[in-house]
Amino acid sequence: MLLTLIGLAIPTVVSIEGVLSGQKRAIVKAFLSLCAIAGFGLAMYSSVAEQAKATLAQQQAQNMSDQLMSANERLEAQNQTLRLVESTVGDLGALNKLSGGNKYYVRIAADTSRQRLEPYLAAIERQFSGARSSGLVVIRDPRPGSHNYELAFGNHLDVAAAEVFQRLATLHDFHPGQVIAILPEP
Repeated sequence: MLLTLIGLAIPTVVSIEGVLSGQKRAIVKAFLSLCAIAGFGLAMYSSVAEQAKATLAQQQAQNMSDQLMSANERLEAQNQTLRLVESTVGDLGALNKLSGGNKYYVRIAADTSRQRLEPYLAAIERQFSGARSSGLVVIRDPRPGSHNYELAFGNHLDVAAAEVFQRLATLHDFHPGQVIAILPEP
């Protein structure tokens, strides 16, 4: 910026000196001097404006660079997760093939009274709003030959999904002290 100021000041001073030392009338000298000073002012304004634009462009470029680095970091994290999911899904797919296409559900509890299971169903609904209305947690009627109602979590699940549902039910203490079991759909 200082070099720009010096570069503009030298020709302005030379122009004013040339006007003042010339053989022109005073009004012409004053007009030419004002024109030289106005030119100096416009050049300075233009220089400052360009400097401000350059600074803004540099800041925007830095922000974009930071955002790109952040996006690349997130992408790398997602790629790691994707690699894990691909390896896991492959293993789960193999496990599901072993089940022969059978479907399962997770029994959280069984009781001869539907009413005794209702508080547990209500507790799960409080913890996971919408679990009951979505049909993921239900009280099933007794199977043929049984007198027990079943508090069931999930329905028509692959064996791998049933394992996940069982772990979730265990971790969240869904059961009333009974063993949570994976059972085949009837």
